[in-house]
Amino acid sequence: MKEVLLYLINILWFALFAQIIISWLMVAGVRNELLFKLNSALVTVTWPLLRPLRRVVPLTGAFDLTYLVAFLVLALVRQAIIRNL
Repeated sequence: MKEVLLYLINILWFALFAQIIISWLMVAGVRNELLFKLNSALVTVTWPLLRPLRRVVPLTGAFDLTYLVAFLVLALVRQAIIRNL
């Protein structure tokens, strides 16, 4: 059970990181169908984690701190799982 939860956290971690990279590529002007499909899939995976955080994390202009908070939450959950299970 512990390994499965840690595996799911790792998937979320990498999905968030990939979504950040893709958003930077889109801002830089890189646009193609594969990038749009990959971004759509990643949003589907990460939205359940990011949506509640977006309600709490204040807007800071051009920077989206929600991803940073999500990484911190995942790190805390990972540590809790490692220590308690």
